[in-house]
Amino acid sequence: HFTEERAFQLRLVSFGFKRGAPIDADLVLDVRGMPNPFYVEALRPLPGTDPSVQSHVFSPASLELYTQLRTLTRDLAELANESGRHSYTVALGCGQHRSVAVVERLAADLADECDAHTEHRDLEAALQEKHG
Repeated sequence: HFTEERAFQLRLVSFGFKRGAPIDADLVLDVRGMPNPFYVEALRPLPGTDPSVQSHVFSPASLELYTQLRTLTRDLAELANESGRHSYTVALGCGQHRSVAVVERLAADLADECDAHTEHRDLEAALQEKHG
């Protein structure tokens, strides 16, 4: 696991592809293949931080994919730490739902292993577009 001799930060960033991927990301992942709350009218206006949106995104069918994303994120961050880096940035893209939900869950799941920080780069803009 991560060494505790120095602070290592895992930065988890959600973003919308229509605004472009973050240029400072070490790894960019596309989560648009996960169940999309946009197509459920009651969930459409809600952010990926909402528990009902998260339940939809993490359906039984998508849990295996999420497990693989979590393992990949953890392993690459650990390799970066072992190589002497102080941080590693993983950007997850879709829009306002899936990437936000995945970032939140990754941060919670990896909290015991590293210092994980979340950033939802495009969430506010996406919500403003939906609500005028």
